[in-house]
Amino acid sequence: MIRKKTVFLLLLLSFALSQTAFAHSGRTDKYGGHNSPSGYHYHNGGGSSSSSSSSSTKRTIYPSSVKVTRPSGTIYAGRNIKLTSTVSPSNANDKSIKWSSSNESVARVYSDGTLTPISAGTTTITATTSNGRTDKFNITVSLVDAESISFVNPPNEIEIGQTGKLIYSIAPKDTTNKTVRWESSDSGIIAVDDSGNIEVLSLGSATISVTTANELVAEHEINVYEIEVEEVILEVSKTYCDVGTSISYNVSLLPENATFKEYEIIFSNPDMVELVDDDSFKALKQGGLMVSAVSKNGKESSVNIDVILPVSEIIVTENDIVLYEREEYSIEYSVLPRDATIKDVSFSSLDSGVISLDSYGKIIAVKNGETSVSIATHNNLVAKINIIVKPVYEKWFFDYGWYLFGGVMVVAVLGVSSFFGIRRFRKKGASV
Repeated sequence: MIRKKTVFLLLLLSFALSQTAFAHSGRTDKYGGHNSPSGYHYHNGGGSSSSSSSSSTKRTIYPSSVKVTRPSGTIYAGRNIKLTSTVSPSNANDKSIKWSSSNESVARVYSDGTLTPISAGTTTITATTSNGRTDKFNITVSLVDAESISFVNPPNEIEIGQTGKLIYSIAPKDTTNKTVRWESSDSGIIAVDDSGNIEVLSLGSATISVTTANELVAEHEINVYEIEVEEVILEVSKTYCDVGTSISYNVSLLPENATFKEYEIIFSNPDMVELVDDDSFKALKQGGLMVSAVSKNGKESSVNIDVILPVSEIIVTENDIVLYEREEYSIEYSVLPRDATIKDVSFSSLDSGVISLDSYGKIIAVKNGETSVSIATHNNLVAKINIIVKPVYEKWFFDYGWYLFGGVMVVAVLGVSSFFGIRRFRKKGASV
């Protein structure tokens, strides 16, 4: 009986060992696992019938391969592509992918699988799993050529002297090389620089062209016009002035939006004036002067100015005059310089009750008193004469008093002489 039990146990042990050897057959790789009908897995090395093999923990499943879906069609610079990848086995624990490009100046791949083509050329794109499995493929990046170019709201006409910037549009918008070349059919009329800035120089018309890197061309003709001056208005601060006076002027051109606001100031006698600044001049000599403002298109406005040599001094013959009532006197005077343009003067009396005074400087003494006469030039120089009027009887006394006194004295002398002569006569007669 014991012998039968021993044989049974040996058979059972042999069966268990055969099952263990089958479950762990095959070589393992460097990660400690291998492929099996149920997939890639790990084990603890087998060969032992210990109970630990049946109670082992869950093992990590690593990727065995990765496959990237290749982009279809032409790859153009600037047009992003989303790359997708498939990691096997599907139950791998870590399916993360690291992307790389062998030439990042041609294309770059970001961590989310976005492929960004940058420039024309070829590069190798690699997808790598966490355990080093890879998939590689080459891509060729092509440039996006311009398909059309056109101006955006260009002006059909423009005023001479103006500046501006022309705007253009290239399609498609992601054209790789957007470099353009500008040209003007007549740079003497409209000049254009490398940025499309224009300067309008003269009347006429010019065609502006813009050309892409692949020689597509857009053209536009622009006519140049001007708003002409229709009227010139010249205003001066004085039309009558002394030598040495500064005269300011102002020029207006109409209409106000005239293209050319330039004008020229012309003097009929340039030797008579000296320019002080942009809007004034000084009169240097006496005489008639015509000032004109002339626009670029020949419109003109003129003003006549009389420049005079002013009086600088008044000289009177007498500064203090004594008159008697009803006596007349004419004021004598002269002005300097002798070649003064206007030598006329005006006379005025401080007290018209003492004297009467006419416009020629003739005085008639009216009554006893004192007053003064002012002599004024056109440029407000003034000279004064003091006048005293005395009673007329004083004149008679001075004029005839001595005669009267002399007559009285003669009469007195004669009277005295006669008196004494009679007495002598009487004395002689008495003695006879």
